[in-house]
Amino acid sequence: MIVGCPPPALCALMSLTLHILLCMPLQGSLPTVSLLVSDLDNTLWDWFHAWYASFDALLEGLVRELGVGREQLEGEIRTVHQLRGTSEYSWLLYELPSVADFCGDKDPFVIFREVLHKQNSARLHETRLYEGVLETLRAVKSAGVPIVAYTEAQSYWTKWRITKLGLDGIIDALYSSSDHDAPKDISPAEKRFDPAADMSLKRTDHRHVHGGIIKPSPVILQDILSQFDVPLDQVLYIGDSLMKDVAMGQAVGVMDAHAEYGVAIEKPAYDQLRRVSHWTQKDIESERLAAVETTPKPTYVMTKGFYEILQQFNFRAQSGRSQRRGKETTFGGMEKAIDVQQHFNDLSWRIRALWLTALTFVLGTTFLAYGDSKPVTMGFLGDKPPSLVIPALGLFLWAAFRFVDAAWYHRLLVGSVIEGIRLEKVLTLGGTEISLTKAIGDNSPLSTVLGVMHSKHKLNAFYLLGGLPLFVTIAFLLSR
Repeated sequence: MIVGCPPPALCALMSLTLHILLCMPLQGSLPTVSLLVSDLDNTLWDWFHAWYASFDALLEGLVRELGVGREQLEGEIRTVHQLRGTSEYSWLLYELPSVADFCGDKDPFVIFREVLHKQNSARLHETRLYEGVLETLRAVKSAGVPIVAYTEAQSYWTKWRITKLGLDGIIDALYSSSDHDAPKDISPAEKRFDPAADMSLKRTDHRHVHGGIIKPSPVILQDILSQFDVPLDQVLYIGDSLMKDVAMGQAVGVMDAHAEYGVAIEKPAYDQLRRVSHWTQKDIESERLAAVETTPKPTYVMTKGFYEILQQFNFRAQSGRSQRRGKETTFGGMEKAIDVQQHFNDLSWRIRALWLTALTFVLGTTFLAYGDSKPVTMGFLGDKPPSLVIPALGLFLWAAFRFVDAAWYHRLLVGSVIEGIRLEKVLTLGGTEISLTKAIGDNSPLSTVLGVMHSKHKLNAFYLLGGLPLFVTIAFLLSR
């Protein structure tokens, strides 16, 4: 008897099963993280993209208004940036020789108001978190793990981004450089593009790092770790720079993760940053060398997004609260969100059912009053049935029902749906795929000859049809 290979279908099934068993991460085998320390720029958000969009708007505007070449302006800008130690210097226009020659005694912020507006609009529009960052941080926080941010960026714009992106309070502590100085006779509060905005962090503890200490010096990271009673092998540091972030994490002895998805040095526009940056030429060459040699070698690599840390690590609080408890908390919140959705949905339909009852009463009363009364003079309307008053009052009742339904309960229903979708993302990123709220939302729209109807369109259609009998009745009585 000759023994052959198993049937092809069975071979494929065995291969697929073996692949799943080998690749499926076991929760107990994942490294435990009880403290997350993260870089910010190009790790949580795409700093370079937002910087380039806003700086290019400024540079193009200055070249056009001043009538000077880009190379000349770039040289002047780099000199100021290196003097001030930042590539986001708010008072750049006050220190550029070309701008000073052009403006004379006039205020550059007034002369170039439109240029600055375009720069700030680009910054506002392009500053956003990488996909999955907010949900991931919330999942880490729900597990009871402290989140600390450490950046070399200076204070003002760092706080602006944290506030704008909704991370105030999600990040437990921020370590950053202090804000840069302003030129003499300049009031920052008056000159900022949004002087009324409060850039102070309300729920995130903000601490300034010692001046002159930059990555990969381990001093600041060691200071951060001294504030938390967490073993080094349970601390995760993640950042986009091999030369700075990964090297620093390895020097201290914590787990290091490279945010490879945030690396921007290979982008063509990155040369623009090098030409005007506050970095020294030595820093730039070291960065180029690190990109070629990929030294040091990162221990963990996130290639697609920040959310991959949930797949590679087990986040568990040092106090003993586990990731499972955090997940149970999220499940509880998900269950509550669904209950709230059901509650407001039920209230909305009760209101609509009550309106149909009220409509029936108004129409019935109008019919009885019309048959039992004689016309009366109603000013410029002439002789009209007194029953006209009943459907007219019914219109006020109709408007009140719609207001309570649309402007009150429907908005609360939408809010609970949004929260349900957010919690589903947290669970999915954590490895538990669930999409009930999303599935309901995807199947809710109704295709009609007039287009796709979503929930708000259906609500409007209901009250339009529900109010139509009143309008028809009033039109009939007015014609009598």
